[in-house]
Amino acid sequence: MIIVIVIVLWIIENWIIVLSGIIIIGAIIGVYYFIKFQKEKQRKEEKNKLNTERRRLWDQETAEREKFEAEQKRLREQEQITLTAEREKFEVEQKEKGLIKFLDRDNNEKWGTPEEIEKWKKDDEESKIKDLLINRIVQSIKKFQPARKWPDEDSYHKELLGYLKGEYPDIKYEFQIGSSRPDLVIGNIAIEIKGPTDDDALNTLTTKCLKYSHHFDHLIMVLFDPQFSERHFKEVKSGIHHYFPHVVIIRK
Repeated sequence: MIIVIVIVLWIIENWIIVLSGIIIIGAIIGVYYFIKFQKEKQRKEEKNKLNTERRRLWDQETAEREKFEAEQKRLREQEQITLTAEREKFEVEQKEKGLIKFLDRDNNEKWGTPEEIEKWKKDDEESKIKDLLINRIVQSIKKFQPARKWPDEDSYHKELLGYLKGEYPDIKYEFQIGSSRPDLVIGNIAIEIKGPTDDDALNTLTTKCLKYSHHFDHLIMVLFDPQFSERHFKEVKSGIHHYFPHVVIIRK
């Protein structure tokens, strides 16, 4: 209590000093909050300015993109109109020459005389039949499962022959044409069988492709009981598909 009285008396006696201190402290606090307010205001203004600039750039980019897309669309439409006009002109010229348009099974277009059209239709129909046959045979072989792993290739020949004969009665066993003698033949499709198939057996496939390609439209290679290196197989398969696209390889 005495301490409080002493402090109060001191303040009364030195009120000018106390008041000056309060004024100075108040001024310092006021300046601090003023500066803080100004900085916050400046920060908000800069943020708003940055957002405004970002919106302006976004709007500009959007406008430029829409303009570019519209120009590309116009060019595509103009190109299509030009191509259509050229196409119509070309067709009129071909018809004036007495030629007829023909589309084959792959939708490839050709123009020819009525005689040529008849020949192309016949060839196209024969190709369709051949394609249908090769697809059927491939699916049949993929469904086939040998009764067991045979120790020799001839056993695989005979079992696959028996399986296919019910669906393809005209199948031939070791049918020879020239120096070529594939294991099985159905129509103009040769079937070569390997099994068990090791790396040495893989090495003979390219030779078979070269020989049989002279006499058959398609060649199916059936590899039973694979015992080869996968890396070696991928290299051989890639090479065959590149140089002999008519060859189908089936692993069993």
